[in-house]
Amino acid sequence: MKTLVALDKERGAAEVRKYKSDVDLREYVADALAAAGKTEEAAELYLECRVDYHQADIDEKLSKLGEAAEKPLKEAVRAGRIPFMAFAGYGFKNAAAVLWEIYGSSDEYKTDGGMLAALLSLKEERAKAPAIKLLTSPDSGFLPGLAEALASNASGDDEAAEAVFENIKRAEVDYSGDEKDSAFLAVAALHDPKYHDRAAEAFHEMATAESCEGKYRDWDRWGIGECKHARKEVFRNAASCFAVEGSTLSYEPVEELLNEGLDVQSQFARALNSYPGRPFEKFSEHYAACGDDDCRSKFISAASELKSAYLARFLKTTYDEGGAAVKKAVRSEWEDARKVIIGIAPAQLQDKDPAVRAEAAWALGAVTQSLPGEGFDVRGWADGMMRFSLAMIYAIGGITAPLPPGPGGLDAAVKALAEALLDADPRVRANAAQAAGLINDERVKAGLPALLDDKDREVRLQAVTALGLIGYRAVIPRVGELLKDASPGVRIAAAEALCAMRDKRAAPYLNAALQDKNHGVYLAVLSALVNSGDASSVKPLSDALALRSRDPAAAKPAIDALAAIGDELAAQALYAAADRGNLDALAALGRIKSPGSVALLLRRKDDKNPAVRRTIAEALGNISSFGVTGPLVDFTSDPEQEVIHAAVYGLGGADVEKDAALPVLLRLARSGDAEIAGGAAIALGSLKDPRAVEPLLAAVKNGADPYTFIGALGSIGDKRALLPLLAEKADGEKALAVLRAIPNLSGPDEQACRYALLALYTEDSAARTAALSAAEKVCRGISLRGDENLPSSPADMVYIEMLDRGDGVSKQAILSLAGLGDIRALGELRHIHNTSEGLEKVAAVRTLGKFGGAAISILAEDLASGDFYVADEASGQLAEIGGKEAAEALLTAVRYVKNDMRVIFLNRLGHLKYAPAYDTYSGLLERGNVKEQIASAFALGELGDPRAIELLRKAGAVGDERLKEAAAAAASEIEKAHVR
Repeated sequence: MKTLVALDKERGAAEVRKYKSDVDLREYVADALAAAGKTEEAAELYLECRVDYHQADIDEKLSKLGEAAEKPLKEAVRAGRIPFMAFAGYGFKNAAAVLWEIYGSSDEYKTDGGMLAALLSLKEERAKAPAIKLLTSPDSGFLPGLAEALASNASGDDEAAEAVFENIKRAEVDYSGDEKDSAFLAVAALHDPKYHDRAAEAFHEMATAESCEGKYRDWDRWGIGECKHARKEVFRNAASCFAVEGSTLSYEPVEELLNEGLDVQSQFARALNSYPGRPFEKFSEHYAACGDDDCRSKFISAASELKSAYLARFLKTTYDEGGAAVKKAVRSEWEDARKVIIGIAPAQLQDKDPAVRAEAAWALGAVTQSLPGEGFDVRGWADGMMRFSLAMIYAIGGITAPLPPGPGGLDAAVKALAEALLDADPRVRANAAQAAGLINDERVKAGLPALLDDKDREVRLQAVTALGLIGYRAVIPRVGELLKDASPGVRIAAAEALCAMRDKRAAPYLNAALQDKNHGVYLAVLSALVNSGDASSVKPLSDALALRSRDPAAAKPAIDALAAIGDELAAQALYAAADRGNLDALAALGRIKSPGSVALLLRRKDDKNPAVRRTIAEALGNISSFGVTGPLVDFTSDPEQEVIHAAVYGLGGADVEKDAALPVLLRLARSGDAEIAGGAAIALGSLKDPRAVEPLLAAVKNGADPYTFIGALGSIGDKRALLPLLAEKADGEKALAVLRAIPNLSGPDEQACRYALLALYTEDSAARTAALSAAEKVCRGISLRGDENLPSSPADMVYIEMLDRGDGVSKQAILSLAGLGDIRALGELRHIHNTSEGLEKVAAVRTLGKFGGAAISILAEDLASGDFYVADEASGQLAEIGGKEAAEALLTAVRYVKNDMRVIFLNRLGHLKYAPAYDTYSGLLERGNVKEQIASAFALGELGDPRAIELLRKAGAVGDERLKEAAAAAASEIEKAHVR
């Protein structure tokens, strides 16, 4: 709806008013009217929503309407439609005057606790006297809200404090849990230590009381146990009193309550914050004592009160070790925790205790990271890849998010961190180096090289790791020397850093390190050579491979490194290893796409070992060029089926000679062997040759496997297949295959739309999901008037499916309805986006992009997602939406993201030709890693600013071959455009 008013405020407002009577859409209508500037009208609708929806959310929206909404809201509060406290919270400058006017209009308001509490919340001093009078009146009863409001304004005011205490005594008469809760909260709000000892004594006495009165008496009938539940409620809320910062209470009352074992740990998290020097240990201790995820989640929520850098480690640890509920709880607190730590870390980096300084440095690094996606185990992936590359781990596992501003600002934190690199304590220096690598700020980066010579092993390790993450290629010689360090861990870190830098200048150091006797170092060096090696690495790699060819785990990384170098010498080395019986080396020749590698493979095409022939067929299929079609066709006559299978899949490659491959594949598609026939069908789909359409349709009619054959028709995408498939008597697997194929065979089409919508009547949830997905494309703009079986609007039928909460089909319905451009899906789509993970969230992001400008703010947040695929999809949608707002979101992400995701964002931003990005491009062209430099060069080329020509020539003169080519191409493009 906001999209409508963004296009035309008057016409958009008129359009959205049509939905005012729909209770489910009323809030969205109000949102759109507010965006259109129809403030008073929006305020009236929000007031109606306030009855039906979450009041706190609606009140927040009302407060954002500003002074223009003051008039209707004044009338509403006078009429009793808005509580006084809610009205006070809207922030109107005349709110106090309005409330005093109402207060004086009738004597009944003189004894209205809600009115006085609202006035006190506005810091109205003159409300204090009537509040004290009301609270101390014998006839007033216990007024919890007013007592708490007065307490909040009573610092140092003994008369007000006495009134609060006197009113609280009335709560003691009736042992009511709710009233006890409010009593604790009121005393906690006094915020003055001189009242706390008195409060602690009274509340501790109540918390340990043995008698049960009032509503708790009946609970014995439910088997809860005498007094236990009542005492538990009191225990829970006593924490609020004990937790006031600066309290003079001893720790013992809190310990005593915790030791009662009544599962109240989460309620005391805030209390623990009051005891300097002990909080992290106590947090960990009592968190561990939680008996279930509900307790843990509440404890984590309370943990955000902890004013210590230890908060970062506590949240990170609980996230890594916790289940889904705990991860969700940490996620909800993480962004706020990041802001807190940015604010408090500078002071804690100056603390006398080195342990505190070390923790503050570590925390600054931790808060640069968004939490990783739940569907991707970074730690497990890293172990499985033998510590393959820190750069790759960070690129896929978690995206560096922009640092949020803190109370002290980011500048103070960075300055303190730069000083911490020089700290006398090695723990502080090591943690500061780790944080410096993650923050990647010029002010701290410069201090890292000096730490490469540090006496402490951990400091050297963290410094070299940080330099690798930053991609600081100027220190390659010094990092190369660390490959001789006495510590294997430092040598591994040095190899990983060189791997991340992706620079051929590292090759001599890595070549020498291949002789390292430590297996972990050897593997790290091989991994680095995949990124950093050149032809000079072939000989040492060949020697290493010859020595370890009988150990597949040790030989495989060397094979990968040779394949990455990819020249003819590397191919010869791989062939020699294959001659020694290593099939991985033979397969790797398929990754060197050259005539030389093809010739080497064909030397052994007649090998007696079928495993060798199969491997050669697979490798030729991967090359898919340089005359491989004939040999692959020959392999389809091999006596071994596994060789034929490999050849068939290879013939589906994009670069094979279609005229030679097509007749062979059509013949094999009629094979009696289901696997060979299916493989041939898949290969025909990959070739996308329209001559295969008729034979494939005939095979479908004759009962061929629908999944592969109809799928192949969908892959070819020839519209001639649409009507024959729709005419098939489709049920079961065949119907599912047709539904999945028709979006590729047709744009909006009435018959295809009817087919998809009729499939929604089936009981098969997979078919309904496929039908909804198909309807999104084939039903767009289609009207089905005159059909008794279907509604005239396909969107209405999809909407019905969206309301069906019986299974996962409704989520696809939401995505499809949004894809059809129907505004009714927007609210549900946002919900899916905010609550889902993995591929489901990616789909929601993709669909949100269809709503254009209305989705930009959400997509911008997704750029900092811990999920690589979500961030990738969000950047693609922003690039497609285009415009200044989308470009600015991408530019912000480019500035703050410090890993391979930045390259993707650079490419997307480059297509938008956004002039304000020039300085960012030029800076990365000069100081970024190779991939960032290449992406920046292309972006500058698309921007077409003639100032970039000299920069590009300079970068090309000192960069590697890839950068030279990119810079030359970009400079040439700018020159041509400038001449034109």
